[in-house]
This record gives sequence, structure tokens and C-alpha cells, in this order.
Amino acid sequence: MTERAEESERAKAGERYIVRGELGRGGMGVVERVFDTERGEEIARKRVLNVGAEARLRFKREFRVIEGLRHENLVAVHELGDDAEGLFFTMEVVRGVGLLEHCRPTDVSPPRVLDATTAVELDGQSPSPLAETLPTAATAATAATAESVGGTRRGVLAWPP
Repeated sequence: MTERAEESERAKAGERYIVRGELGRGGMGVVERVFDTERGEEIARKRVLNVGAEARLRFKREFRVIEGLRHENLVAVHELGDDAEGLFFTMEVVRGVGLLEHCRPTDVSPPRVLDATTAVELDGQSPSPLAETLPTAATAATAATAESVGGTRRGVLAWPP
């Protein structure tokens, strides 16, 4: 029997959500990829596990806050529910990579170790040794940082001493 045929049979039996896999797990809950037989689409279901009344209240509050927000960079939530396995809410599935993989991709080369004789190109100028480039780069970065927060530069970094 194909996956679609199985889902159809389970929907006929009154099963609303058909679990297709786990997306993530934390200390208080799990997020699953499920097929919603009423909506006819794949969604995510976030479920809180083994928690007391205060945690259930926080979970409901989380749903209500997210439900009231609309923005292209926020996930859309669908409904809040409670069944034999516990409290859950459903939301759209966002395809992509996890935060850790996004921040630390595995397909990049390791960082190079630079020393004072390594040639560095700065603003399209001819490469010059790192020892000559650092004071210029540090001064520019200090000025840009100070100006970006509405301050002024109060000193110039002198390197090497």
C-alpha cells in the first residue's frame, strides 16, 4: 500500500494527524512532521511532553501570542489541541536547515591562520602585509562602529606599539 493510500485509509478511520517523522526534540517537547487529513496538507505539530499545569499554561500562551502575529518571517500557526498524548499546536512546515547547520555549515574550508607577513587586500588596494593592514582596518572598524551607534571616535588604535 502506498503512503497516500495508507493516509487515506487512516483518514477514513477518523485519524486527524498522521505522523510522517520527527523534526526536532527538546527538554519539554517534540515537533513532528504530520499529514493533516482535514486540511489535506503536511504541517508541523509541536507537542509539550510530561509537564505540569504551569508549563501547559505557558504553552497555551505561546500559541496565542504567535497566533496574533502576522509577518512573512514568522511561522503561521493553525490550531491548539489536547489529546490522549497531551497538549499540542499545529503550524506550517518551514523547509530548510537547522540553526546549528546554518551557523556552522559543514561544506566550508577551515579558517586560515594568518601571521604578520600574510598579504591582505583591503578595499581593492594592492595586497600588503597583515602587520601594515591591521591598524588601518582596526581604525576603520572603530570609526564605523562609533558612528553607527551615534558616537564619535575618541582615539586611534596604534599597532604595532
